[in-house]
Amino acid sequence: MPENSSSELGPRIPQELLDIIITNLEGSPTALARCALASSCLYPLSEKLLYRKFTLGPPVRYSANKESRTRPNLQSTHNLLKIIQSKPHIAKYIHEITITNNGPLFTWLDRKATNWLNDYHDDTIGKVIFQLTNLRKFSLVGVVSQASDDGYLDWFNFSGAFRLTMFYAFTKMENMESIRLEHVDNVPLALFDQLPSRVKVLVLHGVAWAPDGYYPHERLLLDKLLEAEEVKNQKKKPQAEKPCRLETLCLHLHDSCYWPFAAYLLGSPSPPSLANLKRLHCGMREPDDHEQIWQLAVKCKDSLEHLEFFPSWPVSHENNAIEHIIFSDLLNLRHLCFNFFIQADNWGADDWAPWVASTLIKLASRSSSTSLSPALLSSSPSSSSSPSVCPSSFADSHENTRMNKLEVVRIRLEFGFTEADDLYLDLSKWRWVDDVLCFQDNFPNLREVEFDLVCVDDATEPFFEGLLVELRAQFPKLIRRGVLRVQEGYNLGLLD
Repeated sequence: MPENSSSELGPRIPQELLDIIITNLEGSPTALARCALASSCLYPLSEKLLYRKFTLGPPVRYSANKESRTRPNLQSTHNLLKIIQSKPHIAKYIHEITITNNGPLFTWLDRKATNWLNDYHDDTIGKVIFQLTNLRKFSLVGVVSQASDDGYLDWFNFSGAFRLTMFYAFTKMENMESIRLEHVDNVPLALFDQLPSRVKVLVLHGVAWAPDGYYPHERLLLDKLLEAEEVKNQKKKPQAEKPCRLETLCLHLHDSCYWPFAAYLLGSPSPPSLANLKRLHCGMREPDDHEQIWQLAVKCKDSLEHLEFFPSWPVSHENNAIEHIIFSDLLNLRHLCFNFFIQADNWGADDWAPWVASTLIKLASRSSSTSLSPALLSSSPSSSSSPSVCPSSFADSHENTRMNKLEVVRIRLEFGFTEADDLYLDLSKWRWVDDVLCFQDNFPNLREVEFDLVCVDDATEPFFEGLLVELRAQFPKLIRRGVLRVQEGYNLGLLD
């Protein structure tokens, strides 16, 4: 019987190629699990990627079984703790953790399930998090529902073990790079006092702050526990770390919640540094919010590249409102994104367009070769006619100021109305934006002007397709320049 040679069995697939194939499966737990079971060559990398992102949810999940409506949730802290205890190396694989009361398939409707973070007799969450030494991204996400007591998470209701875990994650996990809180009430500002130095991203969405004067005792308890551990193990006390230098900050908060956090960032002795901030997302409801956000932007005006925000209604729709944000001072701004909600059956639904045009004019006015005439800068948002903008409107200037670097302008419009027969949209006003952005000399780096139109209710749909066509017709100059993009959109940029 002839011997089988390796050449007769065919060439072996290089391990490097297998690793590339497995890497492309990241994000598909089912495929990675199958690969891990298929071959010893596929197992190591498949296992590592399978546990890289993990979501911790309620201990039970919904079941279609009539006898028992719930069954154990494999993505619970109890199950993950068992896995780590049996295979300790897996703890090092977990880079991203999301903690939520949003269980699979309607578990969040069960109050016993959603309150799992409030159980004072369960400390498994701490036992798990303390072992994740390579954790880079931490998210705490509450559920939003239409119920009167919806699934917002509340710091005051958390168990002591979970509060202690939160402070540990926010202060002692050296590899942490990103922190995200969504729909959490009564968050103490002290939670952000000593963020790990590697944290670059902070996203706060639907967050409300604890009352003034509240200071959680878990913070002091954690310090004492760590000091006792150092004495026990005869370790030297680590040197104080440098403050983290944020690069992305998202503030999409509840009403009246901007000022407490802005005041904290501006006045706290140990807040995160904003000197290197590149991306800032914020929603504003009152003119005072603009002033607060500008005080933050001043800290990063030389580094800020991406600004996305919801202008307050008075600022963007009223002539006498004061605009505190000095856009022309943002010297390195490359992406500028506006978000508006438009009630299309109300007067003044399109007054945002003159305000956007005026804002862009201020950016263009610091061009090194041209500047805008005073007539354009003083155009009234309430005027029904578009300003006459032509090349002659841009007067020569001998001032040697820095050329703006704007590359992308993104305008997100959420449409809603109650009376479909009464529309008060004056689309001619939208040409103001076209008139301002069309000149390449004033926006030399501009490569895209994007309009995202969002339908927020069913009543809007009948006129929506026609609006997409009509909107394009208002920007002939941008179309000729080849930078216009109009689409039906849903995303919120930095929030995604």
